Amino acid sequence: MVIDPTVFSELEGFMKSFTLKKVLLLRIASQIPESEVQTLSNIFKKIDTNGNGLISEQEMIAGMKEFKTLGLTDLKEKDVKRLFYAMDLDHNGEIGYTEFIASFMNTHLES
Repeated sequence: MVIDPTVFSELEGFMKSFTLKKVLLLRIASQIPESEVQTLSNIFKKIDTNGNGLISEQEMIAGMKEFKTLGLTDLKEKDVKRLFYAMDLDHNGEIGYTEFIASFMNTHLES
């Protein structure tokens, strides 16, 4: 699986979004057919190592370390943590699939 390095850099805009906008993006993301988000789905599954459909902070850190090893991102751990908490829209300490997809919607809607 090849991941476009810009995928992770695009999340910076999401991290700066207003809460209402995040909620709207979450709603939109829940309506997108799986076929249209296949790459993001593959990334989610790769990070979700225990396969429970949720990404924990530790899974996110480990996943980004792996992507860093592969040369796909250069995020530092503190940035990964900031990213994790920005993506955790319901503040339950885990990122669900729809939250993950919604995090990437900001860039695609502005294009």
